[in-house]
Amino acid sequence: MTLADPLYADWLHQQIRVKPDQLAVHDLSAERCFTWQQLNDRVDALAHRLIHEGIAQGDRIAYLGLNSSDVIEIFFAATRIGAIYVPLNFRLTAPELTYILGDCAPSAVFYDQAFQAVIEEIDAAAIPHLTVATTLDGGDSAYEACLMTNEAALQACDPVTGLDHAVAPFGSRDALRAESASASSSCVAPVSEGECRPASLVGFAQQLGGDTSSVARETESFIANMSTIVDALVPAVAASDRAAALSTQMATNISGLNATIVGVLFARVAAAN
Repeated sequence: MTLADPLYADWLHQQIRVKPDQLAVHDLSAERCFTWQQLNDRVDALAHRLIHEGIAQGDRIAYLGLNSSDVIEIFFAATRIGAIYVPLNFRLTAPELTYILGDCAPSAVFYDQAFQAVIEEIDAAAIPHLTVATTLDGGDSAYEACLMTNEAALQACDPVTGLDHAVAPFGSRDALRAESASASSSCVAPVSEGECRPASLVGFAQQLGGDTSSVARETESFIANMSTIVDALVPAVAASDRAAALSTQMATNISGLNATIVGVLFARVAAAN
């Protein structure tokens, strides 16, 4: 598992913090309902299976079939481990699907059991070793059997922002996190003799010169405004322990945003020079 990306927030994790027991999905075709917590647990169980099967960040996961709650789970499980979800048009012919699969080279193909005949017509060379059929209704299937339900939750805490996120979905954004990870929370750690990181975005932008100062001032203004909103929210939600905790976390995360941006900017400029 890789550490989380400060620019990426897992939507499901956000929902289970505030309303874990509320309805998240009602699959009308199968008459199945899942709360946010239940949906998240199933996504985690599938993500663990993908990892167990050797699927890694940047790999592609394809799906062929009709819509169902399984599709939501496959999408979020792929995102959670940094894989790329590839939806296939179920109206395409086997030769057309063969071309698409041969081009994107997925590491796994999930498919609606109703399309078994189409899967069998696709050129075997384009089909990965991992193919998983689902009935789309929670019935006995390879899909339900592959869920690894006894594993720990896929959560990671970003060392820069303090945000609890899932696995980062994009390699390029991992690089951004890595660039900023070395920045201290105060942004005053020495860089080289006689040189140190400025404590604010404005100070850093002034060091760079040009129009960057206006951009930095706008960014700091945004952070200040968000801090004001959070300060106003804290007393309003004090009656709810969960909401109050979230407000406090928001304030902490906003204060860390400044340090993150400065760290990324400094790393980029230092690399350029």
